[in-house]
Amino acid sequence: MRKLTLLFWWLLAIGLLTSILFCTKKKELPQPKTYYVVDTLRCTGCGVCVDSCRFNAIKLDTVSWKAHIDTMLCTLCGVCKRVCRYQAIKDTTY
Repeated sequence: MRKLTLLFWWLLAIGLLTSILFCTKKKELPQPKTYYVVDTLRCTGCGVCVDSCRFNAIKLDTVSWKAHIDTMLCTLCGVCKRVCRYQAIKDTTY
């Protein structure tokens, strides 16, 4: 019985060591996040991007009449970037 108990603990220790050595997850590097920003020098406030966004992620600022993209609502579909005549919407990573 004592040999069986020792064998059990020995196998358990070997199993734990192998799981620690070979089954540990590798740390993943954080992926860069992409989002769209409006170049306020190029934006004319025409509102084409606002009308094209079906997620209501783009609003016109009432003071400067420039577009602003809400990154929480934006789904990165890219429609606003394609429809902007002045190329004021850029994709940026951080």
